[in-house]
Amino acid sequence: MSWRLISRTATRPGVRADLSAHPDLVDLHDLAYVMYGSPCIASPISWTETSGSAVTRAHFRVRGNEDLQPVLVLVRAKCSAAGATITANVGAANNTATVSSSEFRWFAILVTPAASGVVDCNIQTQVSSGTLTVAGVAVWIAADDPAAGVLDSGFIRAAGIGAADYPITSEHERRLLDGPRRIAIDRPAVVAAHLADVTATVSSKSYGVWGSYDTDRYDSVGRLFVPRFDREQRVCTLDAYVTATAGGSEFRVDVGGQVWTIAPSTSAEWQSTTMVFPPDDSEIRVAVRPSGSVAAAVRTLQVWRT
Repeated sequence: MSWRLISRTATRPGVRADLSAHPDLVDLHDLAYVMYGSPCIASPISWTETSGSAVTRAHFRVRGNEDLQPVLVLVRAKCSAAGATITANVGAANNTATVSSSEFRWFAILVTPAASGVVDCNIQTQVSSGTLTVAGVAVWIAADDPAAGVLDSGFIRAAGIGAADYPITSEHERRLLDGPRRIAIDRPAVVAAHLADVTATVSSKSYGVWGSYDTDRYDSVGRLFVPRFDREQRVCTLDAYVTATAGGSEFRVDVGGQVWTIAPSTSAEWQSTTMVFPPDDSEIRVAVRPSGSVAAAVRTLQVWRT
């Protein structure tokens, strides 16, 4: 996250708490809590659906968020007859939006989670009439104003810690310096992501869903470009949601020669690891080796800057 002073005069020696510069600094501290909407995933994803029962189409994860701030799920979609609903499930919590446009637009679904930490999430759709077409998904934390007291993340708001003619104390300094760090720790950000329809059939090598079928060799199926996001090497957390129609398949995720091998034990599951990313641009390469007449795919990949 990026943080800077609204007014540099706020740090000038001799500034008193009742002058306008100091309230500006306090406001910026609390505003950062609201404005830092850490991205959880942003990716194109495509499917078309007609009338039928509810179907789970995509899986993603949310991490951190000890303060249980709302999660905003945006889905780019259209429906020919305005007869479709989209449900975002964030752990045990959920909310729904109705697709009411025959032209592509973003539909917002705000969900207040019931738990923090690593939360498994998914998107479900159901069409009662017409044809639903989806083209993209974006998810991030949409925080409200910080509550009073020490929050579960450790953040303490700065509003109200000074009054007219009061000095700027060590408590002022501690809160203003510690606040942005607490926010960044509590809200890890995704720096690269892939998202695919989990119901899409894999009958051959597929770059769209990062999958392959019936081969004993590793097929290169996907790549992600990761732009430079730090001035030094950084350990990142990777979450992958993989599917396979039978056992024996393997997946490889390569980051600059570091190889993460995934050997799933079920037909669909989450796997996680940590890898070191350089202080420069990097590339993630994904390969799949199905076992026999098996369809295997990496449906979701999230790279978290933690």
